[in-house]
Amino acid sequence: LTGDEVLVRPYRPRDQDALNYVCAETAFMGRPQEVNSETRAMLIHTIIGYYPVYEPECAWVAEVRGQTVGYIVGAVDTKRFERVQRRYIMPGALRGLLTGGFKLTSAKNRQMLLAILRSAVRRELKLPDFTAEYPAHLHTNLLAGYRGWGLGRRMMESFLEHLSAQGVPG
Repeated sequence: LTGDEVLVRPYRPRDQDALNYVCAETAFMGRPQEVNSETRAMLIHTIIGYYPVYEPECAWVAEVRGQTVGYIVGAVDTKRFERVQRRYIMPGALRGLLTGGFKLTSAKNRQMLLAILRSAVRRELKLPDFTAEYPAHLHTNLLAGYRGWGLGRRMMESFLEHLSAQGVPG
């Protein structure tokens, strides 16, 4: 492929559907989210819902022949990200569950939600706080057929250049 056919560029709002697709297709250890859940909308909302709304300048997409095949999204301030997740994103997911926008009709969906809640209650998801040294974080995915092409490296370079230009340490 030529350089014109492979591109890493900043996210644009019209990329949202493609980001959602890549997110859902790679959500479970690089495999489609249906391995664990049948509710794509809720998964997309909770995993990447923050980034295009609150920090679109921290998002890039990888395109091959005009098709979005991957993304990297991030936050320069993980503490802010966590506050927004608690205040807007997670309540939005709960609203979706209560109003029927996010369906948990299958046993697979209920089992996944129960496992997440059980882990949260047991504090199994608690991670050390490295935000003083490393305030930023990222989330990235590439469709299976496009891994190993150097696209992840190119997206990471774009993200790290952005962080450096913002004076973000770590």
